[in-house]
Amino acid sequence: RSEWHPFTLTSAPIDDYIEFHFRPVGDWTKKVHDHFDNVQSEALAGVEEGQDRPVPRAMNSQTVVKVDGPIGASSQGFSDYPVIVLVGAGIGVTPMISVLKMLLANPGKMRRTFFYWTVRDRDSFAWFTSLMDAVYESDQKHVLQVRHFLTSVKDDDRDLGAVLLHHATRAMHKRTDIDLLLGNQTHHQVEVGRPNWDEELQSVQDEAKRLGFNECGIFLCGPDKMADALRETSTKLSREDKDFHMYFTKETF
Repeated sequence: RSEWHPFTLTSAPIDDYIEFHFRPVGDWTKKVHDHFDNVQSEALAGVEEGQDRPVPRAMNSQTVVKVDGPIGASSQGFSDYPVIVLVGAGIGVTPMISVLKMLLANPGKMRRTFFYWTVRDRDSFAWFTSLMDAVYESDQKHVLQVRHFLTSVKDDDRDLGAVLLHHATRAMHKRTDIDLLLGNQTHHQVEVGRPNWDEELQSVQDEAKRLGFNECGIFLCGPDKMADALRETSTKLSREDKDFHMYFTKETF
């Protein structure tokens, strides 16, 4: 049964295809997921180990996808700023992935991008593993700073176990690129707990001013509580430093 749903594109204008990600959380989205999962299984059936794996042709005569939009503006205007902060919570990272791909291919006036992704479940980091690896390899000028946070693990300096975990994960990743929380090798270490936006945005401001800029754009796709925290912090920092301003744009769910 055909239905309209507000999914977010993860492909960028530079891509020659349309790509979007969604979570199968309802009856309809679960059926869509199962349909394309079956298409992929059929395409890979009979392929022996070592053989080239064919690309599943999900867009066949029995699959019609209609796209209309855009709707929403969580990242609108990102190209206006030399320093950009992209924040995605959970599946809210999808529009930021599209922006990230565009910036790396065509940075325009951008000189530094800070990319934040917070998730509750560590398995969520697998959604964009290959893409984040490609981002790391393509960032030849080192204009991108990536920060991943696993919010289901508390970062409490009063908890000895949490403190030891924090230092152990940093030490292991610095030495081997192995992330203890994920159990595999990654280019970007996963931090535990929620971001301390006072510290994070102060760091952004310091870096922007070091580069000679007096403004930055902050773009969020996430929950209302996170939007409130970012708005409050960015407003406070802008008031405290009259020579620097943070502009905040959001889309909440």
